[in-house]
Amino acid sequence: MARLPQPGGDNGNWGDILNEYLSVSHGVDGSLKDGSIGDTTLNSQLRAKINEIPAKVTGPDISSSGELAKFSSTDGKQLSASGLFIDITGNLGVGFSGPTHSVTLPSSSTGIAIYNTVDTSDNYERGVLQWSSGTLSLSTQNIGTGGYRDIAIKAGGSTLLVPASAGLSFTRNNTATPAIATISSSGLSASSSRQTGLTINTTISQSGTAGYTTLLVNASESSTGSGVKYLADFQANGSSRLSIGTDGRLSWGGSEISLYRASYQLLRVDGAFRTVGFGTAAIVRNTDTALTISNANINLCDASTAPLVISLPSADTLVGLRYTIKKIDASGNSVTIVTVNSQTIDGATSYALSTQYKFVEIVSDGQNWSVIGVG
Repeated sequence: MARLPQPGGDNGNWGDILNEYLSVSHGVDGSLKDGSIGDTTLNSQLRAKINEIPAKVTGPDISSSGELAKFSSTDGKQLSASGLFIDITGNLGVGFSGPTHSVTLPSSSTGIAIYNTVDTSDNYERGVLQWSSGTLSLSTQNIGTGGYRDIAIKAGGSTLLVPASAGLSFTRNNTATPAIATISSSGLSASSSRQTGLTINTTISQSGTAGYTTLLVNASESSTGSGVKYLADFQANGSSRLSIGTDGRLSWGGSEISLYRASYQLLRVDGAFRTVGFGTAAIVRNTDTALTISNANINLCDASTAPLVISLPSADTLVGLRYTIKKIDASGNSVTIVTVNSQTIDGATSYALSTQYKFVEIVSDGQNWSVIGVG
C-alpha cells in the first residue's frame, strides 16, 4: 500500500516511496488523475459553493450511455427529476432521456410556451404548442389583462391567418401565382355512399334584420388581360360544365346563357336572344332614346310634345334581341326608329310610326334588323 516516507527511517528509499505515493493520484506529468478527488474528499462548505455554480459543458467527455452531457437537479428549483439530456449529435431531450430530434419532449410534457409579455403568471399573453386529447394544438392563451392574439403561418407571399376575433383568412401576394389556393386529392375511392370534395356547413341563428351569404366570390378588377374571365368554372375531367363570367354570363353544358334583367324577357343562349315565358316590362319614352341591351324590349313612345327618335343598338352582337316600339299619343308628331353603322330595318335605315297605337316589332339577325310584326 502506498505511503509517505517515515522521518528518521526509510534511508535510501525516500524517492521510491514518495513516487509510489504520488502516482496514486497524479500522472507522470504531475496532473491529477480522473476520479482522484471525490465528493467525500471535499469539505461541506466547498461542496456547497460548487453546487451554486451553473452546470456548463466544456469538453467532449462522453458517458457510457452515449450522452454528451446529463443535467439533473435535486433541489427542485430549476430542472425536473428526469433532467436535460444532450446526446452526441446535439439532440436535446427535455424530461426525455433518449432525444430523437433537435428538441424532444415526452408525452407527459405540457408543451412549448412562448410569452408575448414580461408577466408570465397573472397578466400574460402566450402561444402554446402541445398535445391535447390526441390532437396537436397550436393556440394563443391569455390571463388577466392579456389580450387574445392572432396566429399567422407565413411562407413567401402566402399568409394563413387565424384571427382571435374573426374568421379564417388566406392571402397570397405573388400576383404571378397561377392559383391562390388549391384543394386536391389523390382520389376519392369509397365503394359506397357519396363522397364530397368540399363541404360548407353553416349554422344560422340570426335575428332582426340580419342576413347572410354562404359563399361570396368577389373579383376586384384593377386591370385585366384579353383572356376569358370567369367568376367560377365548374369542370369534369378538365371540361367545363358550368361557368359564370365576370360579366354575369352563364355557360351551361357548352351553351352560353346570359340573362339580362329577367323581368324584360331577355335571355341569351349561344349569342342569340330568346323570348321566355315570364312577364315583360314596358317603359314610356317621351324623349329621344338610344336603346341598349338593358332597356326594356317594349317601348311606349309619347311624342305629344315633339317628334321622337329611337336609336337601335348595333345588331352585330345582339342576335335574337327583340324590341317592340309603339306610338301611344294622338299628335301628328312621328316616332322615328333609326339604326347605327349603316345597318338597316328591312332594307331601310329608318322606320317611322305616324299614327296613334301603331307599333312595330323588330329583331336582330346579327347584321341588321328585321320587322317581324306590325300593328
